Amino acid sequence: MENKMPLLPVKSDFVFRLIFGDQRNMDILGAFLRSVLDIPDDEYDRLTIVDDSTDLWYWMKFIKSDDEEVMDMLATRSPQMRKAVGVLKELSADEATRMRYEAREMARRDLESRIEEVDRKWQGVIAEQAAELADKDAALADKDAEIERLRAQLANKDS
Repeated sequence: MENKMPLLPVKSDFVFRLIFGDQRNMDILGAFLRSVLDIPDDEYDRLTIVDDSTDLWYWMKFIKSDDEEVMDMLATRSPQMRKAVGVLKELSADEATRMRYEAREMARRDLESRIEEVDRKWQGVIAEQAAELADKDAALADKDAEIERLRAQLANKDS
């Protein structure tokens, strides 16, 4: 029995660039781009895949799926899709590529974690400063009230 490695996720920028950014795969890049040119970049994450059996639908399935059976079905759609699935399987089976992908994902998660930690730390600093400002504002309000009280006393003495 063959020990298969799980497929790498095509939606990872690293894997995506290995598949579509290679000069040898310009044909599948062209087929993909012709299918998606009408989609603005900022709307990609909000896309819902509706099975309308267009080339776009199949390319979106290719990007979003990590299921080998789905990939095998997609490979039957066109020579470019078959090549893209083949490239993905080769990349997924290559231990060095897998190690680079996993190292990159670990670095990405670590960076996200550090950013979240810094955000939490700064939120704490901001909350402390806001509390200090509120205390100073309350102290100023008390002093303003004292000034008004003293002015009223002076006004009463002068009259």
